[in-house]
Amino acid sequence: MTATTRLGAATEAASRVLHAAADGPLADRTELAGLEDALHWCARLDHRADEPAALLPAVILAALAEEAGQASRSDPNQIGSELRGAGVPAAVAQLIGRLSCLDCNTERPLLDADPDGAVVMDARLAVLARPPDAYRSYLRAVSRRDTSGRRWAQVRGLLDRDAVYATPECRVSLEGRARYNLAFESSELREASQV
Repeated sequence: MTATTRLGAATEAASRVLHAAADGPLADRTELAGLEDALHWCARLDHRADEPAALLPAVILAALAEEAGQASRSDPNQIGSELRGAGVPAAVAQLIGRLSCLDCNTERPLLDADPDGAVVMDARLAVLARPPDAYRSYLRAVSRRDTSGRRWAQVRGLLDRDAVYATPECRVSLEGRARYNLAFESSELREASQV
């Protein structure tokens, strides 16, 4: 099976999952910018991946799980099984399952060791580098989902890293703005906790 065929099968399966969810978590979503940014960076960074066919479906499935508040409960084996049932080759399905369940807060795939994971993670974190007004809109959406108050630890964890992004492209294009936005958010969260 060629890479183009694998990409088509994986993207088609993810598209079916996305359409099936149209009545679910993304139906009320007013801010699609984060997903749009992630898909843009997947396409821009696909040359760095070992298996480009897995990138877009993994990012879409991760966005669905995050929007539904299920990111921490996602099971990569279950996702892989469902994708295999939809006709995605087993190895690609397993990889999509693993990539879609990466935790942006606790995992940091390195480009040399896990290029697919590094690309997916950078794509998912691209939303952090949105222009200030768009970032504030993203924060409103995140705060509605953050019922456990975990966001402070997430922001601190990202700021404490040497670099938010693993790929050179994202470091050059996104790192400065992302750090600015995260520092702003950190300040806002600190003020809110002192009120």
